[in-house]
Amino acid sequence: MKMSFKSKYTKILICCITIYLGIFMISSCGNRSNKLPNNIPNVNIIVNGDKYNTIKGEGTWFDKEMGGGNSFIGPINEKFNEISFIEVNSNEKLSFDISYLDNIQEITLYNIEFSEVVSGKRVKITNDIYEFNVPQEKGEYYYSFNIEWDDTHNFEYLFKIKVK
Repeated sequence: MKMSFKSKYTKILICCITIYLGIFMISSCGNRSNKLPNNIPNVNIIVNGDKYNTIKGEGTWFDKEMGGGNSFIGPINEKFNEISFIEVNSNEKLSFDISYLDNIQEITLYNIEFSEVVSGKRVKITNDIYEFNVPQEKGEYYYSFNIEWDDTHNFEYLFKIKVK
């Protein structure tokens, strides 16, 4: 059975297109440049050029394609016991150093209030900030800095300051 030039050309063209699509699909599946990192990003506090650590509070870090996830849940007052106060001057500027800035959907800063009745009431201060001025009044202040990348990637970062 003899094949015509047209049918041979069509089969070669279909074969090339199939190979090209296969290579394209494999390369795009392996491309993680637009994806979030596997590890939970870190956030540090910067005051007058000095860097201070935060501690991770509650959150979720789940990769739908790769599996796995993290969620740290516990009494917030116990979490705050794990870190030291950052000593600052009244009205001093504090900024956030976030290790992964891409794809952030929302950032919210909360003041955490403790009392005999309430253990860790969150009072929203502001959205979408990367720096703020600490209070003018002397005292101890507790904060939760929440970052949401998407519905399966969000974490709160806890820190506390002592205004001198």
